[in-house]
Amino acid sequence: MTKNIHLFFISFYILFFGYAYPQEEKLRINFIDVGEGDAILLGLPCDENVLIDCGGLASGHKLIDFLEKRRIKKITSLIITHPHLDHIGGVFFLNAKINIGAFSDNAQPLGEGGLCSDIYRWYADILRRRDNYRRLKRGDVISSCGVTLKVLWPAQPPLPGTDYNDNSIVMMADYAGIRCLLCADITENIEKRLLEWGDIKADILKVSHHGAADATSGEFLDKVSPEIAVISVDRNNKYGYPSEAVLNRIKRSGARIYRTDLSGNIMIEISKDGIMAVAEEAKYKG
Repeated sequence: MTKNIHLFFISFYILFFGYAYPQEEKLRINFIDVGEGDAILLGLPCDENVLIDCGGLASGHKLIDFLEKRRIKKITSLIITHPHLDHIGGVFFLNAKINIGAFSDNAQPLGEGGLCSDIYRWYADILRRRDNYRRLKRGDVISSCGVTLKVLWPAQPPLPGTDYNDNSIVMMADYAGIRCLLCADITENIEKRLLEWGDIKADILKVSHHGAADATSGEFLDKVSPEIAVISVDRNNKYGYPSEAVLNRIKRSGARIYRTDLSGNIMIEISKDGIMAVAEEAKYKG
């Protein structure tokens, strides 16, 4: 990634408010403001759509609103990085409204008993029993329309225990030589493993675990060396995310920080020539 990257801001209204747009040989990475949780929509150059996580039970309507305003009626591939409720909850809204093609997750064993038992049973019934269900693991590659998604984690078999975060699916998206590292909710423990396995340099970093202090180490940032860091986080959340220490480390790395709690929906557009553009919804609400 030695090419010069021109970073600029998109200034047209329709990217966020209610209109479908042609792909024009561009990859559009949408970090959807679902409050607490993650939801990332990759709009591929051939009008296919890959959705990574769905937000939570309390915010599933925000995901549906986002998709309906853009007249998106089908998700080509849905990938759930790990089964915490702020990543899977919106799937119940999605399944009722949107046609889902292929479905993948990490095959994490789901907990039994407790308050979440029924939610996990319903999740498995709706998604894991599909004919087109696939478990993703390190080394798997999803490729379509010039976009490659390479799975970097989890290894096979997954780590034992019930630490769903550390079994999160981590992927590197690559289009036109621009790379985006999608870290889900992994902690520093898994970052160390990724550092041992080779090149993780990326132009865009989706910051792990909503900016929590248990991830995004200085060493990891040095190796990734992103120009852009995106944090998906709820405004005034009870966990105190993002951590000031993490924000300071990212600032020292030189990356520009974008946050859904401050910007609303965030879109990064990558042209076939390897040019990145960033749009923040908050800039157009006056």
